[in-house]
Amino acid sequence: MKGIFRTGVRNLTPNHYPFKPSKVIKSRDLYDKDRLWELPTIDNDQLDRSESAHPFGREYEGENFLQSCEYTYREDFVCEIDNIRIIGPNGVGITNTGEFIADSITIPQEPVRIEESVRRAFVKYPLLTLQTLNGIHSPYFSASPSQSLEYACLLHSKWNNYYHWLIEHLPKIRGVRHYEAQTRNKPTLIIPNDPPPYVLESLKVLNIDTSACVEWNPPAIDVDTLVLPAYPEATPENLRWLRRHIQAPLTEGQHKSQKRIYISRGNAQKRKISNENQIEDVLDKFGFKRVLAEDFAFTQQVKLFSNAEVILGPHGAGLTNMIWANNAKIIELHNNYIRDHYYILANNLGHNYQPIQGRSIKPDDINSNLIIDPSELRRTLSRIV
Repeated sequence: MKGIFRTGVRNLTPNHYPFKPSKVIKSRDLYDKDRLWELPTIDNDQLDRSESAHPFGREYEGENFLQSCEYTYREDFVCEIDNIRIIGPNGVGITNTGEFIADSITIPQEPVRIEESVRRAFVKYPLLTLQTLNGIHSPYFSASPSQSLEYACLLHSKWNNYYHWLIEHLPKIRGVRHYEAQTRNKPTLIIPNDPPPYVLESLKVLNIDTSACVEWNPPAIDVDTLVLPAYPEATPENLRWLRRHIQAPLTEGQHKSQKRIYISRGNAQKRKISNENQIEDVLDKFGFKRVLAEDFAFTQQVKLFSNAEVILGPHGAGLTNMIWANNAKIIELHNNYIRDHYYILANNLGHNYQPIQGRSIKPDDINSNLIIDPSELRRTLSRIV
């Protein structure tokens, strides 16, 4: 501890924060099998992976291709871990021996998220972070967390937009419900501070009393027993669960909705189509309806996309609504940078996926607005619609 004091907290910079990859641990490594439960599989949903060919050819390999389409998934589980502090703006879980819990913030294969979360905690709350990394009950610092809970499950991180909420946070309820059935313990749900409407609406669809949830309030929360599902991914199992518990009850008996949907990013600050007027002329001839997903309540989005046959739009969270469609055709518009989030999602939902790469307005900007060639769009639609 003397070494820490010699450094001087006031002189510490983001380059000095105490992150060690060796301190990142997986939930399965913490406790024996008596405190970890495998989640049962979900059957009879008619949801299979797409058999369509890989849409990205060799021309997309290299620095502008940002993810790998080769992916595998681990088994889903939920576990409980004692004496955890959740800390910092992002809400990373740290044990009372100063170890970072990977599943509190990301899948274990993405340590960069852990590192970023710890860095932000250290920059924002240096005393409390140092205390936590040296043991929650360290006597060397007097900083204290803002609140404490007996049983809790974290549904919050820096990544809380519509895509991340539906794919990475809401499926944790699947694990929580299995945990409750096994233990009869009912954890408090920690949700984002000042949550967007889709957070509260989606929880209500799952019959969760949102008034009993706790909004994340930095700098920290101490939890006697953290209920921790495996950090969710867009697995067929999680997608089945979302469709069964959200799409099915909301769309029962519904027969009419728009068949061809163009998701516009006209109100966005990034990745929007700069020549949208030109491509709308093409889309009108093919019977597409232009929608701004943010103009619709969560339940309205579920219903709108449930009968969609073709969903088209630039890379963005609105494409997550393909979850509610059945055997649809997905056309994603990319700038110079190719990201495969929605190919993976479409593949696991059994949709047919087709990318179109446009041209970035700012070639070196990963989130640049883009121009789509109307002729290429017309040829693609003529071929697959």
